[in-house]
Amino acid sequence: PIIDKLLLASVVCNAILIVRFFMITETINIGDAIQTMRIMSVEEDNFFTWDVSFLIFLFNFSPLLLSYIFLYKVRIKKKYWLGILIVEMMLIALLLSTKGRIFRFSLLIMLLFLYSNVRRKKLLICICAIAGCLGVFFLTSSRDGAFFKYHSWQDYLFLYLLSPLPALDRLLNEELVFLSEGFAARCGAFFYRVINRIFGMEIPEYIDPGFIDIPLSTNSIQTNVFTLLGPYYMDFEFLGSVVCAIIYAIIFGYSYKLMSVKGRAFAVFYIINIPYLFLQFFGDFVLPTFSITIQEFLCAYIITYLAKKYPSLKLKIN
Repeated sequence: PIIDKLLLASVVCNAILIVRFFMITETINIGDAIQTMRIMSVEEDNFFTWDVSFLIFLFNFSPLLLSYIFLYKVRIKKKYWLGILIVEMMLIALLLSTKGRIFRFSLLIMLLFLYSNVRRKKLLICICAIAGCLGVFFLTSSRDGAFFKYHSWQDYLFLYLLSPLPALDRLLNEELVFLSEGFAARCGAFFYRVINRIFGMEIPEYIDPGFIDIPLSTNSIQTNVFTLLGPYYMDFEFLGSVVCAIIYAIIFGYSYKLMSVKGRAFAVFYIINIPYLFLQFFGDFVLPTFSITIQEFLCAYIITYLAKKYPSLKLKIN
């Protein structure tokens, strides 16, 4: 069946991508590799070669393929390939050092396992594996030890889970400075880049508050995220909450409607974006990475088209 072949191809491509990451960082130590990738992504722009960029694009197929298999109970001949794919997804997310992908994949895998009614033992193993990946991320993100010289692990959890909300409060109380030189400079950044490529139009610049101090009981921590509403408020002030609600209602409401009318491509696209609804406390992951959103929809359509075109695919749908 075509899905088996797509699964094997995804596993192979992801394995090559992981090897290329270790070649770029020139180490086989996972912790060192993650730290090096994080530093390179901050200090350099577009440091990936064309082959790595292409493999990262192919990587977008992995969560969609996984979602399709779980949603439609696809029978896989070699089920251990699914386990390998999940491990590769989490490892690549760690190596790319993107918090959004790490949290997103963790939530997605949990949702798919719960939807599939897997055995408690397998679900527990899945939870432990995800917790281990998150633990590796938390430890490597402060590998120099500077953070833990002055803060506890509770402060570290507060930094990622709770600090965006008081940061937004400081933003609303006009305690922070931010500037914009154009309409929707933050929310429309993707569209401005597209227009710039086609027509050469200048991209509006903006200045965010950057890292700010969030007071704790004994000291303070620094954060640079302001929940989902942050960029919308900085672009449209209080009207931004309305703009944000409209955009999310259109994206998720319309895709949910099309999922029930036009079938599997929209269903796969919808399920993979559900974790974004759980991450609104942290930041906006839709418009800043809208190019990835478009790529994922195209990948979802390709997967469902191939599965439909090849009738040898066997499905077991409740």
